[in-house]
Amino acid sequence: MAIDCLLIETLQQFIKGVSETPRRKNECYFKNFLISRFKEDFDDEKAKMFYEQIRCGILHCIRPKQKKVRK
Repeated sequence: MAIDCLLIETLQQFIKGVSETPRRKNECYFKNFLISRFKEDFDDEKAKMFYEQIRCGILHCIRPKQKKVRK
């Protein structure tokens, strides 16, 4: 899954014609790829959740993040 997440960002860079994702645009690039390529499965909310919990969890914490439950 980590490799898939890296590939998504790399493909979006290629689509945008840039050599690297601009600073502070990782989430935007990642979400745009998911929404544009998988319209039936991802809207903005689902893409954001996937980015935060899966992509960031795996790449930064070595595991998916758990959604915080509000009490």
